[in-house]
Amino acid sequence: MNVLAVRQDNNGDVLLTGPALRALAAGAARLTLLCGPSGRAAAEALPGVDDVLCYEAPWIEAVPHATWDVLRHGHDVAIFAVGTMVLPSLAAAKTLAADGLDVTVVNCRYLKPYDEVTLAAVLADHKQILVVEEGTVVNGFGAFMSSVIARYDSSVRVATPFGGFKQSGVGRELGPHALDHYTEVKTVFYATEE
Repeated sequence: MNVLAVRQDNNGDVLLTGPALRALAAGAARLTLLCGPSGRAAAEALPGVDDVLCYEAPWIEAVPHATWDVLRHGHDVAIFAVGTMVLPSLAAAKTLAADGLDVTVVNCRYLKPYDEVTLAAVLADHKQILVVEEGTVVNGFGAFMSSVIARYDSSVRVATPFGGFKQSGVGRELGPHALDHYTEVKTVFYATEE
C-alpha cells in the first residue's frame, strides 16, 4: 500500500511529524510526504519518507518567524498564552470582561526567539502580565519571561500561576481546562494589584 501524508507547515512542524511518519512508513510500501516550501528541507531529511512533493497552499499564510499574535487587546492585564492555553485564555478574558476586567491575550507561538517587538508594545501598556503554559512546573517559559521582563521594566508584575498549572509539591495536574474557570486568572490579577 502506498501512503500520502500531508503537512503544510514549516521545518519545525514537519520534524515534529517524524514519529507519526515513521509509523506510517512501517506499514507502507512507499510513503510520500506533501509539504509546503518552508518544510521541504525537513521533509527530505526524515527517515522513512520515500518521496517529497512540495506545494504552496495559497490558503495557508506563512507565519512570520519569531512573532507573536495579539488576539485580544485590553488594558488591565495581559495574558501570555502558550500552545493549548491560548483558547482557554481567550475564554477567560471574555468572562473577565463581564466582570469589568479588560484583558489582553497574546498567543506566544514562538518561544525562542521570542517576539521582542510585541513584548515591548505589550509592556508599554500593561503593568501586570500573566504567563500561562501547560505542563511546566519550574524553569519554563514563564520563568524565562519573568527574567526578560525584569530587564525591560522592573515595575511590571509577572505571575505564572500554579507553576504552569501543576501544583508544586502536590503534583496534581490541573490540565488545559484550568483556565475554564476565570477565577484562576482573576485571583492572580488581584494578587498583582497589591
